[in-house]
Amino acid sequence: MQFCKKRFLLPTIVFLAISVKAQDLNLYFAKNRVVRSSVVLFDYKEPVSVRVVEGMGGGDVSRPFLPALVCDDSIRMGASLDCYEARTKSDIFWDDPHVEFVDISGNGQGVIFSANLNYSGSGATLLWTLLVLDHAGVWKNLFPEITTSDQNDHLFWHSVGLSPYGIFSVADFIWGGHDTHFGSHRYQIKSYTYCRKLRKYALADEFATQREFPQVDEAAGISVIRPELPKIQRRLQKKAESTCR
Repeated sequence: MQFCKKRFLLPTIVFLAISVKAQDLNLYFAKNRVVRSSVVLFDYKEPVSVRVVEGMGGGDVSRPFLPALVCDDSIRMGASLDCYEARTKSDIFWDDPHVEFVDISGNGQGVIFSANLNYSGSGATLLWTLLVLDHAGVWKNLFPEITTSDQNDHLFWHSVGLSPYGIFSVADFIWGGHDTHFGSHRYQIKSYTYCRKLRKYALADEFATQREFPQVDEAAGISVIRPELPKIQRRLQKKAESTCR
């Protein structure tokens, strides 16, 4: 995952917006909202306000793909706006952005930011990031590149016996040879723990569930992580010394 710090200067009149390059247009025309004020983020001691901006899906020159954004909300003061773009080296994630504020440790919170790309098919691919601000006020993603289908379950949880930092587990369905799209599936569960040496999260464990779980079209919601949590904890306990890799 790459990050990008950009400065977006606010126009004094509407007509100035047409001179802004296409990458910046979603700041003016897409849905955006302040989702939390006075958040103390991990490693950054000044409280900030967080704004989420919906991207744009397109495909032609007149309507380009623009990524969803998470920004610090200095836009209210008529100043600049620093944003994190939901993108990988090969894909732009623009649709249905969500943020969830989690306690990483006693040092502060992080923003779990997800957005998807959907080319009008029966499913979507989601990108997951854990965003904080570094000491210079630049957005930083603590996760490695994590993508899932829309048939996923995730949980950011704590275990004092395993780590002083929060643990992120995410489950994605496994397509079996005889499975139907709308049926039950086994799931691949991956767990990520914070590595002090790398100053970011790393994959600590993964396994496939033995049982099948109903997916979102069969139940009110997908619930995989919590039923499997005792097994996740046992596996992480055995691998506690080899988390950073």
